Amino acid sequence: MFNNAIFTEEEVRGILNSGCEELRELCAGLLGDAKAALPGGDDLRLLGFAYVCTGDRAYFERARRIMLNTAAEESWIDPDYDPAAYNGYDIRTSLGTASRTVRMAVGFSLFGDLLTEAERERVARAAVDKGVTEILRDWVLPGTRIHALDTMGHNFWCVIISAAALGALVFRDFMEEDGDALLRAAVDALEAWFRYPGNPMNAKPPTSDRGGYYESVNYFDYSMREYLAFADAYRRMRRAHPFDDRAFMEDAARFFLNCWYPSIGKKDYSVGFGDADLGWNCYTSPQYFLRYGVDVPGLRYYLREKNDKSRDRLLRVLLWNEAEASPADPPDVMSACYDRIGWAVFRDGWEKNGVMLAVKCGDTWNHVHERVLFRRDLSHLLCGFRRPQRPALRWKGTGLPGQL
Repeated sequence: MFNNAIFTEEEVRGILNSGCEELRELCAGLLGDAKAALPGGDDLRLLGFAYVCTGDRAYFERARRIMLNTAAEESWIDPDYDPAAYNGYDIRTSLGTASRTVRMAVGFSLFGDLLTEAERERVARAAVDKGVTEILRDWVLPGTRIHALDTMGHNFWCVIISAAALGALVFRDFMEEDGDALLRAAVDALEAWFRYPGNPMNAKPPTSDRGGYYESVNYFDYSMREYLAFADAYRRMRRAHPFDDRAFMEDAARFFLNCWYPSIGKKDYSVGFGDADLGWNCYTSPQYFLRYGVDVPGLRYYLREKNDKSRDRLLRVLLWNEAEASPADPPDVMSACYDRIGWAVFRDGWEKNGVMLAVKCGDTWNHVHERVLFRRDLSHLLCGFRRPQRPALRWKGTGLPGQL
């Protein structure tokens, strides 16, 4: 491996030597997925895991093709991205840019030592020139940045800049400019997002209301799993946190717990004040919290008791001893109020199919809808009222059927 940003061979070997039958079955399932994905899969972490487990160079060759093909793409911006929405600004980056940058950083970390010197240079140059540099130009650097927290300070900010930060971390030695300075600029922009106090003039809420996230649980899951993928890689490579983020991470972990409804059905539910289905599977971010060293009361219980554990099974394997094989107690809080984003959640306990009441009030914006949620024994009542959303600088209401 080129570095230890994702996992190490020692970690994987320790898992393979485990005497736990369920863990061995999970590993066998992952290897089956990796083999099935050889013709067209693009999960580079899974390919790296399979390569370490088997030594089969077919997994490296698949990863190599993915990286070289990505490097050869002329543009890393989404083809359906509409620059006209940005009043003529020369927008060069999108979520597609972020996903490609992460793909290259992950692949390079796991397989970079197997590439030829020319291939390493090609992959690194593409990641720096088409990913890291362009993202920082659009989002971070003075004199060129287009976006601001008052207008784009939602999930896009965290997701896209986390990708640039991961790229700057992994490809630092291939950057013509001061790689550490660019990495620090990305980290500072991420810290500014977490600390953003809101803008009353634009009715824009703060990023974090003691961990509560206005855009809903599912979009916070998206933001957190991308940030934590970078932050965990940073911690593993530099033995430090990107910034003093512990309080933010602990509050965020509690937010996921407070919004969880344990069910006896096939899947659990989350407080659903956003676009996603009430059964959104928020499993990856809580796993990353524990991997990152955030261990608030109830988090291990959440990871052990959650019904649907199909998402990110590789991370589940890597965390087996911490999350599955250790004692766990339920959360120690029965209700929570996030007054700055207008959320309140109440429950009668942490037993499956208990009573839960969640209320959202106040302004709606971007992916957020006004709702009241009550659940008991898998019955639910959604009610609310329709009113015009407040004018937004960038986004319009979704008009989804779930917006009552």
